[in-house]
Amino acid sequence: MSRAGYAALADAFTIERMNVDLESLEELIRTADIEGYLAEGAPQDEYDLEIATLLSGLHAIPPGLATREKLIALLETVWQSAFSLPPADLLERRSAFEAIADKLLHFFPA
Repeated sequence: MSRAGYAALADAFTIERMNVDLESLEELIRTADIEGYLAEGAPQDEYDLEIATLLSGLHAIPPGLATREKLIALLETVWQSAFSLPPADLLERRSAFEAIADKLLHFFPA
């Protein structure tokens, strides 16, 4: 999906849901670089599919119901689906998921 397609997807959601914008989520996920792909020289769009899926999931959380555990579960679900990770590998990434969830709750409260 093109950048314009992601932006259109982001605009399709109402502001009364968790108010995370595409650019901020891109920055957060790329900075975390959970799989280390960007550090190895992968293109900046490496996580675009995961970002789009996360954005959709975040905007689906009803107002006031975003919790740390829900966000971590969403990240785990997206990562497991995208990378076919077994539970042990998801557990290795738990601290990164926790850090992302904490930043989302801090900067984008529902």
